[in-house]
Amino acid sequence: MAIGKEIKKFIISEFSWLTLLLVFIIGIFFGKWPAISDFEIDTKINPIEFLSIIVTVVAAYVVTTILDKGKIDTRSAKDLVLKRCESINEKLETLNSAVNTGSVEIQKITSGLKGVSSTLNTIIRSCNKINLINANQHKMKIMDDLGKLRVLLTSTPIIRMAQSNPPIVISNSVVSYSSTRINESEIVFSRIKDSLLDLELDITTS
Repeated sequence: MAIGKEIKKFIISEFSWLTLLLVFIIGIFFGKWPAISDFEIDTKINPIEFLSIIVTVVAAYVVTTILDKGKIDTRSAKDLVLKRCESINEKLETLNSAVNTGSVEIQKITSGLKGVSSTLNTIIRSCNKINLINANQHKMKIMDDLGKLRVLLTSTPIIRMAQSNPPIVISNSVVSYSSTRINESEIVFSRIKDSLLDLELDITTS
């Protein structure tokens, strides 16, 4: 967020408020005040003190308005990015559950993995764009495991004659997995979820 731009917006949008404030203060110091009880208010003013009061009031308002707004904007940006992280978790859970059934359409696997990869790239771009965190290391780790998961779930090995129970079989656009392949993919799913949690924690605490 450009501070100069925010200050310009502040001056324009809050001009009326500051005008009223200045009129009020000037009225206090230069207006004629009646005697109250047995004393009178001294209407003499030191110009330096008057300027100091104005600067203090304006500075306090700038701090509470602009800087607090910056904190709110950052919090809102974090919330948006974290929602995207949650959407990746949901996609992973859907894929994980489908694989655990032992048989799933290949199109569901490929589109699911593509969706996870696309959303992750959006999250990384957003983090870097608004300077939340340097998320590139998280991206490399997660993308590496996504590549391994893609191999486990879509690559068919060369089937040898003596191999009675291949780890993966694709027939009529449906993928079938052996229990061993399901267990292997479960390990990678868990690693990706853990890495995603690390990313979410870094975003939350930034």
